[in-house]
Amino acid sequence: MFQSYTSMTTPFTPTHPVRDPAQAMTTAVHHWAARKPRLALAQPRPRTPLTKGA
Repeated sequence: MFQSYTSMTTPFTPTHPVRDPAQAMTTAVHHWAARKPRLALAQPRPRTPLTKGA
């Protein structure tokens, strides 16, 4: 069952402490970009609603 982390009263217990969060994020982004090159190279643009004035 999914539980949103924003509704939790206590934080998760870490299973793998990370000394350098920036390095962990860099590794994760490089891993994602290597597997999604078209998305990684795409021009950034803001999200827009699917329908307007519903």
